[in-house]
Amino acid sequence: MAYWFTTAYAPTQKAPSEVTVRASPPASAPAPAAADSAAGCHPLPLRFVSSPALRRPMEVHRYVGTVGGHPATAVLQWVNPDSIEGSFYLHQGGPAYSLYLSSKSAGPMVLQVYDDQAAQRDRGVWRLTGRLGGTALTGFWQDTSQRQAIQLHESYEGAVRYSIETMLLIGGTPDTGDPATDSVSCIVPKFQQYFLTLLEPAAIHPTLRSVLTSPVAARRQQMLDAQEPDADVNVWLDVRLNDFGLFSYQTIYAASPFGGRLQYGVESTLVDLTTGKALSVASQLQPNYELPLRRLLSQHLLQDPAFDEVNNTDTTDTEQQDFGEWAWHDAEENPSLLVSLPDLKEPSADDLTLTAVGVEATYSPFGLFKSPGGKLPSYSVVIPYQELRPLVRPGTALARMLAARGL
Repeated sequence: MAYWFTTAYAPTQKAPSEVTVRASPPASAPAPAAADSAAGCHPLPLRFVSSPALRRPMEVHRYVGTVGGHPATAVLQWVNPDSIEGSFYLHQGGPAYSLYLSSKSAGPMVLQVYDDQAAQRDRGVWRLTGRLGGTALTGFWQDTSQRQAIQLHESYEGAVRYSIETMLLIGGTPDTGDPATDSVSCIVPKFQQYFLTLLEPAAIHPTLRSVLTSPVAARRQQMLDAQEPDADVNVWLDVRLNDFGLFSYQTIYAASPFGGRLQYGVESTLVDLTTGKALSVASQLQPNYELPLRRLLSQHLLQDPAFDEVNNTDTTDTEQQDFGEWAWHDAEENPSLLVSLPDLKEPSADDLTLTAVGVEATYSPFGLFKSPGGKLPSYSVVIPYQELRPLVRPGTALARMLAARGL
């Protein structure tokens, strides 16, 4: 796999969304070694680092059942039991919710709930009984005055059972620091990448096994071929949909060249677990879907609370970025007043992907704003499946999923 990037801003932590699995760096992973400053920061040979923290995979557990009596899917993941996070969604519509462990004390597991579609609005807590990693999640969801029963069991029907493993490669030309201050840092370049590991490969269509995972030797060679000799590189995974025979994930690349600006890129993979075929989002939509989808995206950008500031809507969020003005909502520059679709022809931060709750369009800051002032490398907007339904091509895997969900 070739790695490609687009110049962008330094990334900040993106909150999990949909039924999202994101491989976060282990807290105890070893820091890259420093070169011997007395040796003048000479290039160091490449080597793979191994440690108990890096060898410990991220466990990912998928549950189906009901939340408040409504069919639902949930995911919990952790490297260590005190670092649980996850997400859930209701099959018949609504937002995705993020879950974070809020209590590390003995007793029932308590997970904080956030609404991903409402600027991370607090939605109460899950109080669960049973042991971590067990086959069932039972308890209740306490949201303000509402108390809803949770009845979920572990299942991988129509889904992929997997874990996420980490590999770290170090070596190359060290960062020599700032010559103007006579400081010598000698920080050695590192390349950290996350990989899917299939836990039940026999349950996956044979044509997809090599697409979704690879042996250790192939992973090592892939990293050696893509290693940047004078940059820190991270390649991580974001599983967006693992349900109803569809598996969608993003591979996200971020490289920080020593003395340069961040380079960033996203690549989506969508596969039909039933037929074993790789798919594109466009293949799941009606012919001539482009203009109607642009209308939907434009409407959501103008109404999304995340962009209240650029839409000149009153907001009390002091952490909002100074976006400037919409680059696309200018009658002189763009008479249609419609945002373009993400540019998928060239490698960039732009992307179009299926998630658990809708189709998500991702744009680089300069694709949306005239003078972006934030530090995020990309901005996303989700079109819920209820609104996307008229654009879905009959007979496709996406149509099959929506029918099964009653959408």
